[in-house]
Amino acid sequence: MLFPFGYGLSYTNYEYSDLKVTLGDDVRVGFTVKNTGARAGTEIAEVYAGLPAGAGEPPKRPIGWSRVELGPGESKDVTVEIERLVL
Repeated sequence: MLFPFGYGLSYTNYEYSDLKVTLGDDVRVGFTVKNTGARAGTEIAEVYAGLPAGAGEPPKRPIGWSRVELGPGESKDVTVEIERLVL
């Protein structure tokens, strides 16, 4: 078996809002994650870069992430820092 039962699944739902991107030596992507369900859960908030079709790469690639643990109805502000070398 590659993954145990329930691996990667969440028994709640999440909502994202208030996206902000700050440019500098590194790029910071900020947003709010809210658990809209009735159970506690852990969300892996992922940031992707969109690449042009001519790049010869997949159209999107993951460039950062953050693990967020939330109780029912709880929200948290999240910031994912991305090194310019990744972009």
